[in-house]
Amino acid sequence: MTSKAIKAGTYDEKGADAGNCKRSFTAMPGEKKHAGTTVRSTATPGVVPRLFSIAEAARYLGATTWFVEELLRNDEVRSFVLGKRRVVDSRQLDLYVDRRNAEAPRKLSDRRLNLERSA
Repeated sequence: MTSKAIKAGTYDEKGADAGNCKRSFTAMPGEKKHAGTTVRSTATPGVVPRLFSIAEAARYLGATTWFVEELLRNDEVRSFVLGKRRVVDSRQLDLYVDRRNAEAPRKLSDRRLNLERSA
């Protein structure tokens, strides 16, 4: 059996000698195969996008899309519609994280005071 080198972005028939006609696609760099179609990434390598979709904002925060949508519904993070999709500015997400980090020590000190009062 001879092995063929598969170039990126090309189709190759696997197992043609065995009568199997399945084809596979090797994506080019920057492309992802998704549900039978190839999605080409629009991001330029080395450039960090400032605007995120809701799914990207969730990945950025390490949260779920439901959580990000709740932040948007409760006006804790601002967003806007760009074309046909809702986008969130990465600076808004950073401000939200900074606000939450500032709240954390205060709440911890409140818990400590409550524990001291009850003892």
